[in-house]
Amino acid sequence: MDGYKGNSEHITIIDDKIDRLQIDVNSIIMKMSYNDSRIIEISKNLRKVE
Repeated sequence: MDGYKGNSEHITIIDDKIDRLQIDVNSIIMKMSYNDSRIIEISKNLRKVE
């Protein structure tokens, strides 16, 4: 029975780490999308100046 409890605790720890990684990935994706939009906007403005 102790083995099952230990495995369950390890699975819970791994699940928590995966959740934190998913939050980090989502944050990176949001920042990347914002930066992509800014790059497009800046590129358009540069074309107007030329």
